[in-house]
Amino acid sequence: PDPAPLLPRYDLLVRDDIDREVSAGIEHCNWLQRAENAVDKYHSLALHASVYPTIALKRPLDVQWEKRWYGFRQTAIYSEKVKNTSHFIFPSHTRRYNARRKERPSHYLHLRVPVDDTQTLTFYAKGFETGGAAGKLTTEGFEAPAVRGVYERVKDGWWNLASHEQDRAAQESQGVITDRTKEFLAPSDRAIVQLGFLSERQMLQLPSTPSKPARIRSACCATPCRTRSSPSTRSNPSAIPTRIMPRTKCRRSRRHPERRR
Repeated sequence: PDPAPLLPRYDLLVRDDIDREVSAGIEHCNWLQRAENAVDKYHSLALHASVYPTIALKRPLDVQWEKRWYGFRQTAIYSEKVKNTSHFIFPSHTRRYNARRKERPSHYLHLRVPVDDTQTLTFYAKGFETGGAAGKLTTEGFEAPAVRGVYERVKDGWWNLASHEQDRAAQESQGVITDRTKEFLAPSDRAIVQLGFLSERQMLQLPSTPSKPARIRSACCATPCRTRSSPSTRSNPSAIPTRIMPRTKCRRSRRHPERRR
């Protein structure tokens, strides 16, 4: 409903001390399949075994999903020192920090937008901290159109799929729209169940309730929280906060006191 929600000033889009690369690409599947991939912390240890060798097929000690005003804060704990935290922004965005094998540790922001029922357009922002120097922007544009079911093959000792093709292969192999009557969910899928409940609640409330998770209509609520480095975040970069918070008070921020912290 009007007015259209504002695009939040995510830190990765507006910080001036980051070199950023932006691009976009199409996946041949329903947007919900992309969203479920994002909330499923367990998929990394299997689907991405070749690019995350330290956690390949290693079940986490614990996986936590904390409900936040914007969606979920997700943490997979593999040991006292090895933890992976990401942020799922409802309905289908992700903010994270990590590095696949042979890649430089980076900040990532994925914005997933439905094109229609069977295609999803994902906008990618990838950032490298400059240590205070002015950053630069590299625009890579749209990826070459992909063909559903056709993926780049590499010999990696696992699934023989190129790193950038692994998620697409898993999502598209479910069909352009997953047949939910054939789903068999296990305890490790509880984040997918939570996402389903949250999505259903929001659909049932439309259009009676204007306030939705991660929806921002006031400009003061679209101001980013400046990321501050500390010994804990430098030793565990995934702990860096990425919340969007207002710097000025408004009625909306008073209704959401957690945004003022």
